[in-house]
Amino acid sequence: MTDAEEARGGPPVLAGQTGAMTAWQMRVAERLARSGRSLADVPAVPAGTTAEDVAERLRLQAENRAARWRKRLPVMYRNALLADLDPEQHASTVRGWLDSDSPTLVLAGTIGSGKTHAAYAVGNAAIARGLHVEAVRVHDLLEALRPDGDRDVTWSAQHAAVLVLDDLGAGRSSPFAQDELTALLDLRLNHGLRQVVTTNQTALVLEEALGGRFVDRLRYRATVCAFAGQSRRSGW
Repeated sequence: MTDAEEARGGPPVLAGQTGAMTAWQMRVAERLARSGRSLADVPAVPAGTTAEDVAERLRLQAENRAARWRKRLPVMYRNALLADLDPEQHASTVRGWLDSDSPTLVLAGTIGSGKTHAAYAVGNAAIARGLHVEAVRVHDLLEALRPDGDRDVTWSAQHAAVLVLDDLGAGRSSPFAQDELTALLDLRLNHGLRQVVTTNQTALVLEEALGGRFVDRLRYRATVCAFAGQSRRSGW
């Protein structure tokens, strides 16, 4: 069951409804504010639910998401921390991105230069804040977006507060990839969601492969960090 489906347990009070807030909503909003959340984090609240019920549900959701994140996290990035990033990984910029108003963090550069490590460090930091974070390779995402694909992967990519989108531009391009990735980025930007994108390609190559419309949205208020240097994985 998705978070939105879980929330639909009765006649809903929509978080974004117009008009003055009820006393109940104000109490809920105050409790959520203490943990850095707002009513917007609750898609629909069943009528009669207490503020304590909402706070407990959000706490359990955050715990479940964190457990799922840790279970799916590649072993090599399990201990990726923002504090461990070095200047070549644009440590200061990457560390500050979660607190910025930039919706997209683009980490671009050569293979093995530390981009994915930095991306997962952001994901680990976001999970520690209680945010909904998902990570997926672009190739796997495109497979999930097909008519017979994995609906759970698709839903997570569309709705996660922070999406780590790894290896953009690595595979062969197609009209399907152009349309689906552009639509996904449109959706996420329109809903104020954030994404960390890693790529080995330049903006020009991405534009040739995925189209100017996609790259235009990728660049929208984006923070771009260019990684360089030899692979950090090579020991010889």
